[in-house]
Amino acid sequence: MNSILYKQFEQDALQWVREAGSILIEQEQAFEITQRKDEFDIATSADVAVEKFLTSKILEKYPDHGIYGEEFGTTNSNAEYIWVLDPLDCTKEYIKGIGEYNCLVAVEYKQELVAGVIRRFGHSVYYTVSRANGAYQDGKPIRVSSTGSFNSSFIGMNIPNRKKCTDEQIDQQIKILAAFAKIVYRVLVEEAGGKVTDWDGNPIVNHDLSKGIIVSNGLLHDKILAIIMETI
Repeated sequence: MNSILYKQFEQDALQWVREAGSILIEQEQAFEITQRKDEFDIATSADVAVEKFLTSKILEKYPDHGIYGEEFGTTNSNAEYIWVLDPLDCTKEYIKGIGEYNCLVAVEYKQELVAGVIRRFGHSVYYTVSRANGAYQDGKPIRVSSTGSFNSSFIGMNIPNRKKCTDEQIDQQIKILAAFAKIVYRVLVEEAGGKVTDWDGNPIVNHDLSKGIIVSNGLLHDKILAIIMETI
């Protein structure tokens, strides 16, 4: 595992997400809706501008890497390293002027998540992570909670799209999510000491969430699995 290289990816992604954030903020009052497939699938000029910006930065420094972007699809899909971009997570909130939106960048090596950055605009928070280097909030290490009891934990079920479980306020969430937007959360939780599996307790492979996803602090994982097995 090349933890030094993964840390470099994390640092690069952080710098580019910072710069991309300026585009999103500038366009908050001036964006245009560029695509509307249905009420749940909307794209704006801000999504497009940020993905173009991030793609140009990545390929300028790493021309042999691939890109998997939400707006423009895949470039160089056979590359060992693939950068996964969600330029504007929570587009509906952005359109409505709600500050709870995010910009996400993740890096995969041979389909394994190795680094990622999340910027949460409503709280002005950056989450950064890379394999074997830990998870951080604004540069400070973060860990999941150490509780093994339901009585002292918070359990949430979400359909389809929130993330937590990287600080001590949230112990586990059972989620049915869009795999694309959430893969960076997975490495963040795992590096913070948590556990992520499907409803059968198996690792998530190729971002396949057809069997759901369970995110926990690890200590409560088997208990959650047992409850799910009794009910599905």
